[in-house]
Amino acid sequence: WCEAHNPSGATYPLMDAEQIRDLQCQGFRFESHTRSHADLPTLDDDALRAELSGSRADLEDLLGNRVDYLAYPFGRYDERVLKAAKAAGYAAAFSTQPGFNRHDIDRFRLRRLDVFGTDTPAALVRKIQLGSNDGSLGNAVRYYMRQVTRRISGVGR
Repeated sequence: WCEAHNPSGATYPLMDAEQIRDLQCQGFRFESHTRSHADLPTLDDDALRAELSGSRADLEDLLGNRVDYLAYPFGRYDERVLKAAKAAGYAAAFSTQPGFNRHDIDRFRLRRLDVFGTDTPAALVRKIQLGSNDGSLGNAVRYYMRQVTRRISGVGR
């Protein structure tokens, strides 16, 4: 899977239909990430439609329920991809832009944080509190030092 985009060259097997259904029975949700993990802005209109609509239809057939959400492969999208995702019937889509999703965020540009199995509970809490993919203690200290400095200097009052 995505061997060309994995710097280590390691590959990992994808789940098969039985594994997906088993996890669904355990409460996991599955949403779309396209059929082939293509770089969507580089596709022609027909290929883009096939990736988005085809993935959604394939998953709905497999899962027996609606698939409403899309995660853009590599987080890459443009205005044409946004329009195609809407036309394919998705309710919302996720980018790879970190940060907070405020009430006025475009639902086809939702932000998300990277969470890894190697993240400690404390690092995960820092990622959530800071809206950052950097959950290190050093990043948190730098952030709070900037906040203190701004308050002391009166910036932002």
